[in-house]
Amino acid sequence: SMTSYTEDAFDALQARTVTDVFALDPSIRSNLSASSESEQYVLRGFPLFASEVAVDGLYGMVPGRRNPIEPYAKVEVFRGPNALINGVAPFGNIGGMINLIPKRAQARRTLDATALYMSEGHVGGNVDLGARFGDEQQVGVRLNAAHYAGDLALNFTNRRADVASLALDYKAGGVRLTADLLYTSELIKGQDHHLTAAAGFQIPDAPKSTVNYGQPWTRTNSQTKSFILGASYEVLPGTTVSARYGYLDFDEYYRYTLGTLTSATGNFTSRFSLFGSRSVDETGEIALRSKFQTGPFSHSFVAAATTLYIKTFGNLPFQTPPTLANNLYKPVHIPRPAAMFTDAVAAQFDDLRHSNDRKLRGIAIADTISALDDRIRLTLGVRRQNVKMTNFDRVTGNRLTDYDESKTTYAAGLVVKPKAFWSLYGSFSQGLTPGLFAPPGSANTGTVFAPFVSTQYEFGSKVELANSMSASLAFFRINQPFGYVQPSTNLYVLNGDAINKGIEFNLSGKPLAGLSLLGGILYSAAEQQGTAGGLTDGKRPIGIPEWQINLFGEYEPAMLPGFALNATFIHTSKQFYDAENLRPIDGWNRFDLGVRYGLDLGGNRYILRANVENVTANSYWQSTSRGFLTRGSPRAARLSLEMKF
Repeated sequence: SMTSYTEDAFDALQARTVTDVFALDPSIRSNLSASSESEQYVLRGFPLFASEVAVDGLYGMVPGRRNPIEPYAKVEVFRGPNALINGVAPFGNIGGMINLIPKRAQARRTLDATALYMSEGHVGGNVDLGARFGDEQQVGVRLNAAHYAGDLALNFTNRRADVASLALDYKAGGVRLTADLLYTSELIKGQDHHLTAAAGFQIPDAPKSTVNYGQPWTRTNSQTKSFILGASYEVLPGTTVSARYGYLDFDEYYRYTLGTLTSATGNFTSRFSLFGSRSVDETGEIALRSKFQTGPFSHSFVAAATTLYIKTFGNLPFQTPPTLANNLYKPVHIPRPAAMFTDAVAAQFDDLRHSNDRKLRGIAIADTISALDDRIRLTLGVRRQNVKMTNFDRVTGNRLTDYDESKTTYAAGLVVKPKAFWSLYGSFSQGLTPGLFAPPGSANTGTVFAPFVSTQYEFGSKVELANSMSASLAFFRINQPFGYVQPSTNLYVLNGDAINKGIEFNLSGKPLAGLSLLGGILYSAAEQQGTAGGLTDGKRPIGIPEWQINLFGEYEPAMLPGFALNATFIHTSKQFYDAENLRPIDGWNRFDLGVRYGLDLGGNRYILRANVENVTANSYWQSTSRGFLTRGSPRAARLSLEMKF
């Protein structure tokens, strides 16, 4: 199943990152706060990293830590394994796929500018320019640029972000050429950090949402430069050949703290950490797509070959850093340790060593066969996938581990439309997936585990109702090796499988004049299976709640043209921090409110928006995914003026 979010949704939420958009989606949760150094998602219960987001179907072409929204016209969410045509996600996600569609120049020129204020003193804006040129408007140019800087709602957290994107395209006859360029830069000071918890006590309540238990001198710098080139040619009516190539260079440098809770009263130990990384990604795709008839059947055929090569570099191990005893509710802030800001440290950031290679290659063939005026559609596909991963010792350069596996996997789907407004579907999909890896903060950071085959079964129904309303119901089962940070050792370990069996309901449309609704419910009956000695078989996997609910509504009163009110409700039920299900965190609710007013003046359009996230200033732990505690964001206001000339 798939959901698309467009610029209308971005604007209603005043979204500035991809994470902001997912306030609308019941199948997705963030497992890092908005004030942290990164974005990470949990899709249908399974982690998905910011670097696993695709751009127009290509992996490896986004910033490694945070995805800005300004360059993109649409965010697509595909649920379940989607490796058949686009290949596998770089780091083993199987919960689904997030795909970003770049903005392109339209027939009507674009000349938009937005000024933004966010609490507590975070200001900036963006411009969006686009036009087509030529006698037949063959050439398109779309430029987006944004700059934001200032304090965030979390105490002494400051963020500066720059984004620039350029999308070029050429269309003439059967030829189409595209080029997409992206630059991002981000500096965060005093960022929020996730925690682990030692064994032997219940998880304490989250501190007040504005309290920063990190250190004000911590900082994260990151920079991304990427481009994607594409060409396609219609060799016959309905038959197109295409090729694409992408290149990305991403680097990041951390001076930050990692905390481990040591008591139910909120005591924790901070370990100061230094981390440098660089990733050089190359991706490519060659494809043949054709639509044709064979008797009463219509076909939509595709054959594609994809490749993704990720070369990662990391810093040499630093000397044992100092630690600090602290408390969540009364944190102590100290001057920055001189040892973390020396010329020697800076030199090590400049001396990154080869640490990991990932080579993902595959060939796929799929055909969607339609009959009876498209009332029956059968999709059959097969993929041959190779995953090769190598870990290197950063000191000696020697190979530590080496995986090289190939598998043939299959996918099938059937859609039947008993009525024009009603469809039933069922699907089966497999994928050879790169192994999970130990995250920063764990004792075995960077360790990559063996590849595995994931499988999903899904069936459901969709109904198109009156008044542009649509509703869908899906039942699914999906499995993945169960990985988490073990409290007793701080090691990231694999132990059996996490199997998520769930029911997903989504609703969208306009039930009444002036009223728009969007949202849904996800119920997960997740459990562990095949654990060591069966000790935690049948228990819930870490970080997968039973219930997730999202509901967004917007009302435009007829008596006030240009005026609209919106509200968002998000609910997540309790989660467990441990595999034994003895250490829960409470469920949480979040309420957001927004208002906008638009008017036309002098031939231009002006739109004023105000949004407040977490209106009730609720303080809560939002996720325990992968064995890390992360908390929800503080109450924050956004005020913007958009000008369309």
